[in-house]
Amino acid sequence: MSEHPTVLQSSPHLNIKVYPGATLVLRVLLHSQIAETLLFRLTLDDWILDDGQIISLSSRIEPSYLYLCQGNKVNQTITLSIPFLLQPGQHLKSWLRFPAIQEEAIPIELKILSSVQKQDKPQAVEVSLPVTLPFTSQLSDTRNQAPAAIFGLLSGLIDLDKIPSRRLLAEILIILCQTGEEYAQTESGAQLLNQLKTTPFFQNGIIAFAFAQIPNWIADSLKSTNAILSNQSLLYLWEQWLLSLVPEDIAVDRKKAEISVPFLANFVFKLGGSAERWFAGILLGLALISPRITINLKDLTSGEASLSKATLESGSSREKSAVWNRATAATKTLFPALACLATLPARWLVVELLLLLCRQGDKYAQTDAGSILAQLKQTSFFDNGVLAFSAAQVPRWLAITQEAASSYHACVGTQMGQGGLLYLGEQWLWSLVPTELNVSQPKVDTSVSDAAAEVVASLGMDAERWFTGVVLGLALVSPRIAATVEAIATKAPSPVEMPPPQIDFEDVIGAKGSIQR
Repeated sequence: MSEHPTVLQSSPHLNIKVYPGATLVLRVLLHSQIAETLLFRLTLDDWILDDGQIISLSSRIEPSYLYLCQGNKVNQTITLSIPFLLQPGQHLKSWLRFPAIQEEAIPIELKILSSVQKQDKPQAVEVSLPVTLPFTSQLSDTRNQAPAAIFGLLSGLIDLDKIPSRRLLAEILIILCQTGEEYAQTESGAQLLNQLKTTPFFQNGIIAFAFAQIPNWIADSLKSTNAILSNQSLLYLWEQWLLSLVPEDIAVDRKKAEISVPFLANFVFKLGGSAERWFAGILLGLALISPRITINLKDLTSGEASLSKATLESGSSREKSAVWNRATAATKTLFPALACLATLPARWLVVELLLLLCRQGDKYAQTDAGSILAQLKQTSFFDNGVLAFSAAQVPRWLAITQEAASSYHACVGTQMGQGGLLYLGEQWLWSLVPTELNVSQPKVDTSVSDAAAEVVASLGMDAERWFTGVVLGLALVSPRIAATVEAIATKAPSPVEMPPPQIDFEDVIGAKGSIQR
């Protein structure tokens, strides 16, 4: 291999000499100093000849995408085939670009050598190009958090189109189950669980989880997440993005690994394949973060407990079969749903979650307890978040995705006001309730159509209200986020009260002389 790079001192620039028909291998050595995890892909412009003619060279970039974390070093290789038809002495120019990360591009100029000079020269030219991102010192200044937040948010939104919903849902179910396990250790949680265990609803859920092998599905999904995201979880990466908005002088645990892959994997190993513990943990986790689900579960236990024993102990075989057949029907609906999650982009699930969070957060901001918002608005954390939401056009992204999801569900025959992954999940949960026990089915209130459309119409393109809703919504369901938000709010500067201006009035009525003086 031969190497002919020339790097100018003023800016990155490559001058390379090649022969017609040769293969150019450009190895880009990337070192990221951006305080975010980014999904990254190099691009190379078409080539311009001396006479202004534009040509396209056959090229291959390996790997196609890379995850860049702050401080890590990775390699990306660009292989180019130089056409035989190029004449000696010709110059070609192109630019190596870093979309969504760096506005500046690296110029690359090729000089075609004479084939007579070729003789025994190697057919391949290999060039190494070390690149540190970002180029400019202003963006690498950690005190300026807004640019890094914008880059991270843009990259994260792009990721959601490439990562299946299965990976995100598995992480959410693990965290819900862990929360439910902790809740089961309390007096109120243990009482609710003991009451649920006596119901056919609970037994049907265990049977469905066991036959659909939900514990194995969650474990396999987590392993897949581990391989794709370089040993990081999606929720951990997004939490780190949110914490990157927090000023350095505020004491928060930025690297706490409660939702990292190793931590989640340890919990999965602890529960193993117990369908009962998984179903119970997820149920209690949902009950802890959703008052509406808590009420529904308590209604089921109070209405079913005595009836279930009578049905199971003294009922006919036909009645028993009718009750337990609910589990079989629920299991059959799980299989196609799990297969769909493996292909449906995570973007769809994230939008439903964000709309649900925003709806609750916006309501919370209108209450007396939401007065913490006034303090948050005085902080750089809030300013950085609103700026990132606005620059990344998050409101528009949410509105477009919600409209696309609603149209999709309408096309597949979903009734108006119904549809969405969360809606189907909650509908499946309440389908475990035996209709033969004459217990009213709980109302499902998580739709991507009507309820979500109302949120989008209400918040519009207001980036500040969207960011406020997400932050306050997260604080309602996550004690750790709530503690972080409170710590940020306590550091907010006190508003400066300006004294009323003192105005001296002159008695012009009693004064001598003309009033026009």
